[in-house]
Amino acid sequence: MIRLDAASCEAARLKPGGGSRSSNRTWPRAFSLPIFFGLMSLACGKDEEKSGAQKSQSSASATLPSADFTVDASTKGALFTWVDGEGSFQITDNPADVPVDARKRVRVVLEGHSPGTSEYVFVVDLTDLQSGAPLAVEALARATWEGTGKEKRDQRVAALKPPPPVDPPVGPGDIGVDAIVYGADWCKPCHLAEDYLKSKGARVVKKDIEEDPSAASEMRQKLKAAGMSGSSIPIVDVGGTILRGFSERAIDAALRQANK
Repeated sequence: MIRLDAASCEAARLKPGGGSRSSNRTWPRAFSLPIFFGLMSLACGKDEEKSGAQKSQSSASATLPSADFTVDASTKGALFTWVDGEGSFQITDNPADVPVDARKRVRVVLEGHSPGTSEYVFVVDLTDLQSGAPLAVEALARATWEGTGKEKRDQRVAALKPPPPVDPPVGPGDIGVDAIVYGADWCKPCHLAEDYLKSKGARVVKKDIEEDPSAASEMRQKLKAAGMSGSSIPIVDVGGTILRGFSERAIDAALRQANK
């Protein structure tokens, strides 16, 4: 491995052949001068890239400056901005006016000092305001500061938003709706629909479409009138609402509609 220092990198930038013959004879015979200088330039370039990245990271960490002032309970010429429970920004010139539950992060602008920029603001933690000791002021990204109010406003809006309506289940004995179940003796969902309707207090008539042709004709006429098709069973008539198949939710909705 060839280790390069700054002097070696600088030498790599010199044109091959620029030195004396005696100095040229010190390079390993395995390398021709053009190849050797090419390798040195490549290695130095990588070192420079790494150095540039490190400088960029240092610059990013130093984006937010340090404040050149502190505040305390007796500070004059300052404006304090705090966020209330509804996400609104409130301003006062007396830090003692800031509610205790809002003192953790308060923006401060002091006369004669920078108020911040479009990228950052200055904030202070007023929790220990009554101690009388100077309180450190720190820079905070403006987006973070403004987001504090937005977060609380979003929470307030979410709390005020009414919950989606939920249809209460129909309790047993609450209704006296007439219902007809068109089905067959071997059809389990037909029996389930009949039992569920009875459990809700409906007056149920069961019609076997295989044993009674007139029941089958009646069922087809109701399906046609309702704009429905198909021959699967059960077909349930709940107070004039035609349902295809067995669904507790659909039956509950039809029972509520029939009782309006």
